[in-house]
Amino acid sequence: MSRLRLGFLLPLAFLLAGAPPHSAAAQEQPLQGLWTGGFMLRGAWVAVNLRVAAPGDSAGDTADLLFPSY
Repeated sequence: MSRLRLGFLLPLAFLLAGAPPHSAAAQEQPLQGLWTGGFMLRGAWVAVNLRVAAPGDSAGDTADLLFPSY
């Protein structure tokens, strides 16, 4: 096996060995609540705020994108 392939596969094996198993119950949970994150755009941070409503919530889902001023 080439050194390049071994250098890629060995760390990948360690990462996968430490990954928690996914259960069927965890996949059935609804995505709801407040989520905050962002991404880089041309060297500036763009913030993303999401509100995913619970089933039956009349407010609905919302998303805010906060762009930096140039």
